[in-house]
Amino acid sequence: MTTRGLPTKTTRPTIAVICAALAAACAGCVSVTASGGASPGSAPVSVPVTMASSPPASASSAPVAGATCTATQLTVKADGSAAAAGHSELVVEIVNQGTAACTLTGFPTVVGTLSTGATVRGADTTDTYIGMASPGTGPSRVTLVPGGEAWLPLNFSDNPINGATSCPAFSSFTVTPPGVDHAYPVQLSASASGSPSDCAGIKVPPVLSAAQAVIPSGG
Repeated sequence: MTTRGLPTKTTRPTIAVICAALAAACAGCVSVTASGGASPGSAPVSVPVTMASSPPASASSAPVAGATCTATQLTVKADGSAAAAGHSELVVEIVNQGTAACTLTGFPTVVGTLSTGATVRGADTTDTYIGMASPGTGPSRVTLVPGGEAWLPLNFSDNPINGATSCPAFSSFTVTPPGVDHAYPVQLSASASGSPSDCAGIKVPPVLSAAQAVIPSGG
């Protein structure tokens, strides 16, 4: 005798097919266990999650403009000199001869060689002069575009001390710009108005931009 109106019994193969379909539909879901009044045997709730993809890395990165100048980018030379009332200066010109902008920040290292063969290392100072005017500025970031110039006015005293009547003259210098691993030789021009003397050492300011400096005339 057949009983009508009752649901047919679901077979195990049918249940397996349903589970597989649910698993495929919920690919990319994350299981979140409900808190609160959920019964101990309740199944975790699956919530769809959209994963943000990382932007593709560029094939090549352009060099950062305004990086610290390198030794191959720069030329360094004596530009001019001046003297007045026991004070003298030698202006050193730093030029970016490269094809990209670069920067200099801070104090260079300056070593002077005297006519006696002795060497004198410069001392950092913001109390300096260029063109007989004091810019009164501390270290700042100086950007040199291709062909651009920065200035370094080295300052000296011409007044002998400790009973001396004269001071030994400098014959040459080396200048290592800040952040650059190369010492550039700087020869004094024959047309310079007097050679700087070592009466009280070398005062070395931070590198100055053209806007900070009264640019002297020179070769």
